[in-house]
Amino acid sequence: MTATVDLVENQPPDMAALGDMLSTADDLKLVWPDANVPFDADQWHALLTAEPARTSYWVDHAGARVGHAVLVATDEPGVMAPSFLYILPAARGGGLGRALMTALEDVARSQGATAMRLRTRTYNPRAVAVYTKVGYQPSEQDGTLIIMRKQLV
Repeated sequence: MTATVDLVENQPPDMAALGDMLSTADDLKLVWPDANVPFDADQWHALLTAEPARTSYWVDHAGARVGHAVLVATDEPGVMAPSFLYILPAARGGGLGRALMTALEDVARSQGATAMRLRTRTYNPRAVAVYTKVGYQPSEQDGTLIIMRKQLV
């Protein structure tokens, strides 16, 4: 059976719940390498509310909150960027990452996007593998930063 997720808008951003979710330094650095450690609610609030075309979502599966994601309009017409993606460690490995990417792509299509662009890091091979499995291709690399793209049909 294919895993599915629901995206629930995190509006206004619930910083306490996000801080509880991103409670380890390792997870914070995988989600956002520039994040302060420990979780800095003010820093994250500023990030999540910096642009009107940036939407924070809770990732729900089978009635439980299992992650977080952000979808951002980019400076490229028709291109959106999934960002700050996170699945709880206990929920990893069951296809929820793929399901999350599908759900974000569906939202992006509904908003007129024709392509997706994301940033990941070489030191996050699990994320790179998920993105590759769902059709993202590397387009640029600068040190540990990998930019991947996918055309939406």
